[in-house]
Amino acid sequence: MNILHMDINCHYTEGMLYQDNALPKVNADDGHNVTIITDVYAYVNGKLEKVGVEDKIISGGIRLIRVEYDRILNDFVTRKIQKVSKIKKLLEEIRPDSI
Repeated sequence: MNILHMDINCHYTEGMLYQDNALPKVNADDGHNVTIITDVYAYVNGKLEKVGVEDKIISGGIRLIRVEYDRILNDFVTRKIQKVSKIKKLLEEIRPDSI
């Protein structure tokens, strides 16, 4: 099964033990193709930092895609609305069986 985890507002950080990390790992261990789409922020040494756009394979064969929010007026409004126009294209590419 092709499973997609949408963590646009969760600041996915590799190596942490939150449900956002545990569930994709369990899905991958069960033999599913797993993709995570998240924002460009992660915790580095206990501080939230912008880590940039990326598309890579992390442990367990999980595909991690980091996307930038579309800019709307200013940074404050952009972070509140969290619009990502690339999502539609990614959904068409990934074709998940479950989101």
